[in-house]
Amino acid sequence: MMIGLLYGNFSRAAIQSVAGESLIDTFALANGDQNIRLSSGDNQGIAQSFTGNGAKITRCVVNMRAFGTITGNIFAKIYAITGTSGSSAIPTGSALATSDAIDVSTIASGVNQNYSFNFSGANQFQTVNGTNYALSIEYSGGDISNNVGIVVDASSPIDDGNNSTLVSSVWSAVTTQDLCFELYGF
Repeated sequence: MMIGLLYGNFSRAAIQSVAGESLIDTFALANGDQNIRLSSGDNQGIAQSFTGNGAKITRCVVNMRAFGTITGNIFAKIYAITGTSGSSAIPTGSALATSDAIDVSTIASGVNQNYSFNFSGANQFQTVNGTNYALSIEYSGGDISNNVGIVVDASSPIDDGNNSTLVSSVWSAVTTQDLCFELYGF
């Protein structure tokens, strides 16, 4: 079964589903129209608030690409939030779960593609039905010319959650864009 196909200016990189997984939350990957670049010299993270449904998180899918030459690892993380989901939510405290690393040197340059961040073992966080959380993508390497672009929708950000960015260890809510993502669990 194929999940997360992108059309238009994006690649048709497919992500395979895992038997028994269900979709916890999503903001369509195909809605993406802009890259928010992550690096040590700019945003180190981008997050989107979402509502848990009682499932245990197993993976998330985001669309991204490399700019320039990059090294190091990128991670997805799950956080509790402070503020109101949909307008002012930002991640708070330590991460509740951290995905397995993706080596950024394996991320394609020149074209946006889907990548799956897997949450393994104790990092398969059990959500509480109706509780709001934040899904973040974080990378602190590279620089302004060598970075990872994460796809967002900046033209019609209508997700139920809201976006936030991490700069110099401070999260700030952003209502002019939404992270395009798929979040799965059991």
